[in-house]
Amino acid sequence: MDSSTAEVYEAIRPGADFKRVCAGIAYVSRLKQDHRPRIILNFVMMTINVHQLADLVCLAADLGVKKPFLRKMGLS
Repeated sequence: MDSSTAEVYEAIRPGADFKRVCAGIAYVSRLKQDHRPRIILNFVMMTINVHQLADLVCLAADLGVKKPFLRKMGLS
């Protein structure tokens, strides 16, 4: 999940559907029992999306993801 908005997500991942991805994550999150399956949301920080970090953490919580993982890539 490389963005908290459809515009940036779909720019990073051409052909992807942000709303569909969010709906899928939320669906699996609702099915969880006893913390299984563990949902991992990876956020690769790039120049195009690093300004969305705080919003991504909020989006992750809204989707039922306890803790997003952050990675740094090519920030200058």
